[in-house]
Amino acid sequence: MLRAETLTPPDLAALGLVTQVAPEGEALAAAQHLAQQIATEDSAAVQSIKALLQAGLTRPYESALAAERGLFPPLWIGKTHKQSTQAFLARQTSKS
Repeated sequence: MLRAETLTPPDLAALGLVTQVAPEGEALAAAQHLAQQIATEDSAAVQSIKALLQAGLTRPYESALAAERGLFPPLWIGKTHKQSTQAFLARQTSKS
């Protein structure tokens, strides 16, 4: 980007600037699939992540950090986090 070069989708992927490159003509289907995956996640967590990403783009660093401290502690005591922790521990126990 700083070299004023046009980057191809594989270039962007190699640089870690995108997480997925859809085949030509399949971008909409790939985006819809991703949206469906996100829709199955805990809505409070998704909303908090979106708010934090927005804060990171629009606020000074310290303000965005404060937003993070305000958004995530309630999630750590929520039902979804407790279930995820229990599932992780169960997987670790079954590996041993």
